[in-house]
Amino acid sequence: VVSGYLLALALTLPLNGWLVSRLGGREVYLWCFGAFTLTSGLCALAWSAPSLIVFRLLQGMAGGLLAPMAQMTVARVAGRQMPRVASAMTAPVLLAPLFGPVVAGAILSIASWRWIFLLN
Repeated sequence: VVSGYLLALALTLPLNGWLVSRLGGREVYLWCFGAFTLTSGLCALAWSAPSLIVFRLLQGMAGGLLAPMAQMTVARVAGRQMPRVASAMTAPVLLAPLFGPVVAGAILSIASWRWIFLLN
């Protein structure tokens, strides 16, 4: 589940530039955001391990396209304030690996694993 997600994410990263040149940044971002949200819901509804793996692969593909699109959108909007905005955006990226497992553990201690995907 984890390896498939990361592999799909890494393999779709190079498609970003091609998709943006064909469809436009706004469209790609909106499609990726929608696909990531939809696949998170599908992961929560997975009925078996193979279905969860397939949904995580699809989620990884959407996530691999979503992250660079979000960064590009922020860079376009930030303009001259980019150094300040970049520092504010870096903090969550650095803190997520630290707090993510703690939050996931808290969720799992009071709710089903499906809630991790629903809150995603």
